Amino acid sequence: MPIRQPFHCILPPDLLDRLARAGDHVKSNAALDTLQLDQFFRVMLAEVATRLLCLTTRPITFMRLSGKPQRTIFDQQHRTTQ
Repeated sequence: MPIRQPFHCILPPDLLDRLARAGDHVKSNAALDTLQLDQFFRVMLAEVATRLLCLTTRPITFMRLSGKPQRTIFDQQHRTTQ
């Protein structure tokens, strides 16, 4: 008896949706399970991206909203006058 080697590939969600609607009971359940797992990973990735974005953004302060940068520029002798 030959050993079954399933394909390891990526299926687009619309194909999985069609399999879930039109396939037999076994294929339909497999497609629905895969869609549920896909949705779980998409939500998790979105949550992680949102948390990372919140950690890297700086709070908005009044000084940043005024449009005047606060910089100190030094020359080679560490002076700030021109």
